[in-house]
Amino acid sequence: MNIILSVLLALASMPAQQTTATVEPPCTKPSTTVITEKERTLIPFGHVEQSAGAEISGIVKSRFHENLYWIINDSGNIPAIIPVNAKGRVLSEDKKGIMISGMKNRDWEELAIDEQGNLYICDIGNNFGNRRDLAIYVIQENPEKPGMKTAFTTIPVRYPEQKIFSNLKPMFDAEAAFLFHGNLYILTKRWNDQTTSIYTIDIANANNSMNDLKYRCNYPINGLVTAADISPDEKTVAILTYNALWLLSGFTGDDFFNGIVRKIPLRHTGQVESICFTSNDSLMAVNEQRNEMFMIAIPQIHQGSQQEISGAQSTLLTK
Repeated sequence: MNIILSVLLALASMPAQQTTATVEPPCTKPSTTVITEKERTLIPFGHVEQSAGAEISGIVKSRFHENLYWIINDSGNIPAIIPVNAKGRVLSEDKKGIMISGMKNRDWEELAIDEQGNLYICDIGNNFGNRRDLAIYVIQENPEKPGMKTAFTTIPVRYPEQKIFSNLKPMFDAEAAFLFHGNLYILTKRWNDQTTSIYTIDIANANNSMNDLKYRCNYPINGLVTAADISPDEKTVAILTYNALWLLSGFTGDDFFNGIVRKIPLRHTGQVESICFTSNDSLMAVNEQRNEMFMIAIPQIHQGSQQEISGAQSTLLTK
């Protein structure tokens, strides 16, 4: 969002007790190491048309239709799900996307999808920590033609640890989420210490009244997390910050940070807040304002192969 400066200024004047965190369980074991790869300069592969909006906050690849991606915008924009192709051309006739009657966009910050084509619109932006109406909207993609089915489900969520809502509480802002084995994993955007906390919700057992997000662990990612996704084969998790791409692989179960942890520093990305896998070894990222689309190819590195790890390089798709 375009309120980063205001949040940072508010943090500077914030009472000390508002930024003091309790001891939190780490996501990693003492033996976990981070492989830092060579810094990459991203080159735009395409541009999303301006009619789609300029605050793109989430992107997923269609589960049913070739060369089709769904994108959303964050707060201040209409509640629309917008179809685009890999070059950024808007595919809806009105060039504004699909409006869903009854759905509100308070601060849509992430879009996730499961294998059945259910889209999860994550209305979880909470820059000033005062929201009591966080929610996940679930709507199904139409498998027969590009579009959405009309019915949707609302899953209200909350952080049970959050006790203060009247002042800035940046520990409970989030812009990143993905589906794994029926659970939605939410990664927070912690302005106060630039770590990320992982929360989960079991979608099958969620209700339409209120659901507590389950706290898992905290990781010192040294950045503001803006997006995340998991590969189609569920072997790699991608986490995006404003200045780096993190790749997690070789993990067991959902212990994501205890396999191979790779960090790729990024340059010239702009305010990049959306990412999705296009295949098991490639990603698409989109930034706000400039609406630039980046295609990133990632080599597969398997746990235990130190030769592969030491020579790891991330490359860009140029075609």
